[in-house]
Formats: sequence, structure tokens, C-alpha cells
Amino acid sequence: MLALLGGLTLACVLVVASGADGRSSAAPVTVVAVSGPVFSVAQDRSRIAWRACTEVVVRDLATRKQARFPIPPFPGASPPCYGQPGHGLAVAGARVVWTEAVSGIHEYLGIAIGTRSEGESHRLRDELNQDQYGEGDAWSDVAADGETVVQGRVRYARDEACVEANDGDRFACEAQLVGGGVWRILYRSAVRVPQVPPATLVAIAADRIAVIAYRAGGPVIEIRRLPTGALMSRAEIEGQPGAVALSESLVAVLVKDNGVRIVVFDPPTGEIRRTIPAPGGTASALAVSGRTLVYRAGLRLWRVDAFTGLPSVAVTARTKPVSFSLEGRRLAWVETHRGMSRVLVLPLRG
Repeated sequence: MLALLGGLTLACVLVVASGADGRSSAAPVTVVAVSGPVFSVAQDRSRIAWRACTEVVVRDLATRKQARFPIPPFPGASPPCYGQPGHGLAVAGARVVWTEAVSGIHEYLGIAIGTRSEGESHRLRDELNQDQYGEGDAWSDVAADGETVVQGRVRYARDEACVEANDGDRFACEAQLVGGGVWRILYRSAVRVPQVPPATLVAIAADRIAVIAYRAGGPVIEIRRLPTGALMSRAEIEGQPGAVALSESLVAVLVKDNGVRIVVFDPPTGEIRRTIPAPGGTASALAVSGRTLVYRAGLRLWRVDAFTGLPSVAVTARTKPVSFSLEGRRLAWVETHRGMSRVLVLPLRG
């Protein structure tokens, strides 16, 4: 069911947006303002989605039609928030997909799908769980492009010999990544993509996915084809990957290791095109469209041309952006101030 969301305040807020020349442009427009937290934002073509406490909302910016998807209570969850946001929100054609988590004796992690044509939301049957030691299965990341949704899955366990040597203290031993992969999310099921290793981070563009995996020598970035999982390229990463972004022309990895940098790779070959330094305190998040990358450092959302490496401040926000998304030249982000959350959009110049 498509309906306008009642009780929402539409407004413009004073946020400074700067072009590459340092001059400010028109203030961003507030898509929605709500009381309480908004955890994430995602876009697909003219549609924008946000995830709040008890619902996910999708609005078409062209038609202004809107669909609301209540988040069904998880076992053990209670209002006002039914659990905590998981590791992603994605809009894919007629679907919006999000992950959820509820902590208790076990941490339950599930994925839910809302279908606008039917105005309903549901969870996949194969909910995952981890114990209080962080061992077990979990969804790691979600990504979408067009009609395709992919989800990373990981399994962690501790070496029992190590646990025994530490008198049963499981926290004394580091949990190891021992399994997982990538799944394509269908309407009421998930289908594993063949050949793909456990992926801690996932990105998608058309029929290709970029995954962060861990081999014997450390982290690697792999580009694989859908739906076969065939390997296109692989490259080693020096440092700890914090985010990955993929477009038709590039793949970028945000790396933290004695500083922060963004490493841009050529998808077909895995060769490094450029390494771009980022400010200290840069968040572990990236967005990409074409050759334009966006990342956050403090109150600022930075844009950078991945081929030239030239950065500029796109937005200086009032509070730290909680989440951000880039669709074409439209930048969207979430700010929360004094209990009020706003989803804002701004067309990038140049």
C-alpha cells in the first residue's frame, strides 16, 4: 500500500554545502524530519528509503508517493525500537531490504524485505544467531543495484584448544572467521552465489560484486560475476579494510592503517589506479557513483574524483551525518539533533 506518512514535518534546514571552489551553494532540502532516531538511508533512481525505530519508509522523490513497512517485533524486542539496526539498508526496484539484530542470551540477526506492490514486509526464514561470545553466523553487509540484492554472511568460532588452555575463558581467545559467503536475496529465500568466499564487506554494480575476503596473507578485494561467482580479479590490501564501494568504472576500498586512505582499483585487472589520503577520523563508510566518491570525516561529507584524486567539501553538517548515500549526483544523508532526525538531499555540482 502506497500512502503519505502522517505526522512528518517537511522543512529546509541551514546546512552549508560547498563546491570545489569553496563557495557555498543552496541549502540542502529536508526530505523528512521525524522525532527519534533514523539509522540509515539508501537510494535507487528516484527512490529514497530510511530506517527508523519501528518502520522502514520508501519515498519516490519524483511522484512524492510513499510506502511504509512496519518492522515486525523480534523475539525479546520491545518498543520503542524493535531491535537495533543491522548491517545495511538497500532499495532494489520494488523492494527495500534491511537487516536487524536483537541482543539477549543470543544475538539474533535477520533480514527483512518490504515489497511496495504488496505493501507488506516479512523476514526470511533462515534467521541467524550468534552467542554472547560473538560466535556463530551473522549477516555482514547488504548491497543492491537495480533489481539485484546481495548479502554477505560470516561465521566465527574460537579454537577449542586455545579455550581449554585458558581454563575455559573464551574471551581470552580471538574469534576466527571460519565460514560464510555471499547470497542473492530473492522474495522469500536466499540463494548462495557459488565460489565466493566469506565476505565481511560487499558492494555491487550491475552484474559484478566486490567482496572483502581474508586469505592466508591477509585481506583481499575480489571482483566476481553474478550469478556464477566467477572471479574477475583479486588484489591484496595492506591494512584493515573499513568500507568498499563499486561502480561500473572502479572499485574503492577505505583502509585504516597508521592513517586513513582510499585505494582505487581497476575492476577487470585488480591494479591500483590511485591512492587518496583521507583525514584522520574518517568514518568506515564509502559511497560511489561513476567516478565520484563520498566519505565522511567529522561534520563534513567529502567528495573526491577517484581518477584525479582531487577532494572538495560537499557538505558541512550541523551534526555528524549518521548515514549517507549517493545516487547519480544526488547526495543524501541523515542528521540527528536534540531528538529530531532529518533525511536531507543535495544535488552535487560539477
